[in-house]
Amino acid sequence: MNYFKKSILLALFISPIALSEVSHFERVSGYLNFFIGPSGEDDQSIQDSIQVSECVAKKAKDSWSEKHFNDFDVELSGFIDKIESEMADPQALMLKGPSRPSEKLQKELKSLLPFVEYCESKVGAEVEF
Repeated sequence: MNYFKKSILLALFISPIALSEVSHFERVSGYLNFFIGPSGEDDQSIQDSIQVSECVAKKAKDSWSEKHFNDFDVELSGFIDKIESEMADPQALMLKGPSRPSEKLQKELKSLLPFVEYCESKVGAEVEF
């Protein structure tokens, strides 16, 4: 088998492994933006909140077990999917109001507070959490 074919096969084998890890991290990082917001309306505040969200996701990934992080991802993703589907029907949303996170997700989000404080300090910015 030539070098080109070996490279393609290796890439096809490694890509799903790398992508699954990246997707958990990227999804958590992105979804944390629903809970970690900018303290102002200017572009710098928005950029700072994105950086804090990424930092918090990385800190959680590094501090928690892989199972814990992945379970958090599933719980967080499920809640965000639910909110997004509710926003598709504004009339029903006005009648029922938005869903609240499960007690498990609320507990997990509260456990992120030290990470948020650390990341605010690291980025040099304040966010709303």
